[in-house]
Amino acid sequence: MLKLIFLNALRNIRRNMLRSLLSVFIIGSMVLLFVILHTVSGMLTGQFARALMHYDIVVQSRYANSPLGSHIDIDAYRQMQREEGLKDVDAVSVIQSSRNGNGLWIIGVSNYPVFAATFGILLQKGRVFKKGSSEIMIGNNAINILRRGVGKSVALNGGPRLKISGTYSSFFTLLNSAVLTDLEKAIELSPSKKSISMLLANVHDNRSVDAEITVLRRRYPELVILKTETVGGSMTTLRDISAMTLMISWLVFATAAIAILNSLLITTIQRTKEIGILSAIGWPKSMIVSIFLTESMILSVSAALGGAALAKPLLWLFRHATSLSVYIPDSIAPDVLYKVAAMALFVGLAGVLAPMIYIFRMNISKALRHE
Repeated sequence: MLKLIFLNALRNIRRNMLRSLLSVFIIGSMVLLFVILHTVSGMLTGQFARALMHYDIVVQSRYANSPLGSHIDIDAYRQMQREEGLKDVDAVSVIQSSRNGNGLWIIGVSNYPVFAATFGILLQKGRVFKKGSSEIMIGNNAINILRRGVGKSVALNGGPRLKISGTYSSFFTLLNSAVLTDLEKAIELSPSKKSISMLLANVHDNRSVDAEITVLRRRYPELVILKTETVGGSMTTLRDISAMTLMISWLVFATAAIAILNSLLITTIQRTKEIGILSAIGWPKSMIVSIFLTESMILSVSAALGGAALAKPLLWLFRHATSLSVYIPDSIAPDVLYKVAAMALFVGLAGVLAPMIYIFRMNISKALRHE
């Protein structure tokens, strides 16, 4: 029985090869878009959350969408360092370099050892920059942007030439296209010459994080002070990325489902007389619907496999042939592939809804007279 259903589904696909290929192409394109979008957005939100889990509190300026748009006064940073309830108050300055317009970031850190442990910085060549010096470390992707290596010097944002002391890699993809240096040096290279992008801090063990945040918010009304686990939903940029991903995901689902539903419905109407003959010789309508369900699943699964397979080389191409490498991860997360599998199942089931309704409402005598 199952073999008969499967063979009939394959025969129907071959009989309408052009329409079937068009459906596979549309669904595969939607799957490809889905995989790339979720891979990139998942990298940005997931890696950021993974890094910040080592801290209790994140601080940025009010109304800032991201650390890049945040400007914390140095005096506020120094005052926060003296707060009794806080320990390990580290500062990070994030500046976009104007060099070549290739997405290069300049990041200054006040406590390199802790920052390196938090963001998984692994030294590849050379050594760590010296605090208070005119030295920098560059990420693996930044090597191609700057076209410089260890021991060479480079000028950034119109400032003095800085010596490259070493190269590094990080699990945080954005950092691989960045330049790391001392906090003071990064502030010198910033347009304002006096602000910090973000503060990361831990609360003393004998104090409540929520209670400390309440106290700090009263003392620093010009700052946004967040618990690390709420950062993803509070930072406008990350929240917008998640919302956009969800919206496009539903659009992808709808487009793929409509594509296969339309294809199968047209095919079902064209086979009305054939379906009437099968019903007349004793085929139950549930068995006839099973043929269309199998056809729908074959098309949706084939398209999902094709789209997912193309995503990997396309991500590689984006990383190596465009200036978008800073935003493109090295691999596709397993949870994205699980979502693709669920999407293929959903689209396959949705595609057979209209044909199923049409078949179950069909009058056999009228179907046999259909031309």
